[in-house]
Amino acid sequence: MILGIKYMMGSLEQRATYKKSMLPLLIGAVLLFSAVNLTAFIAENFGLDDGEYTPNMNYDTGGTRAEIFIKNNSENIEKIRQEYDDARDNLRMLEMTADVSEDELGYWRAYANKLYSHLQSVK
Repeated sequence: MILGIKYMMGSLEQRATYKKSMLPLLIGAVLLFSAVNLTAFIAENFGLDDGEYTPNMNYDTGGTRAEIFIKNNSENIEKIRQEYDDARDNLRMLEMTADVSEDELGYWRAYANKLYSHLQSVK
């Protein structure tokens, strides 16, 4: 910005020298501001994982999450029933989606099954 002000205020000879020094600055600024977009483009188009990132998504973590939910809400069976209904609805929606991984479906199946088995054991 300072170089731009000097360019506007300078004489013809000074403008010529400022023009020579501005080119590397402009290239650097373009690279700096486009680096984020370039990185996102590379990650989206050439990344190895084509699904949503969900760490440790497998059958065990679904069961573990359900166990924690049951433990924290053991006194409120209606809340557990509502959570089971929500998990079942989410699973149905995911089963109709084309680009869902088997790991994610397995996770939600395990989560819903664990809640269901708990609801059956309390009856």
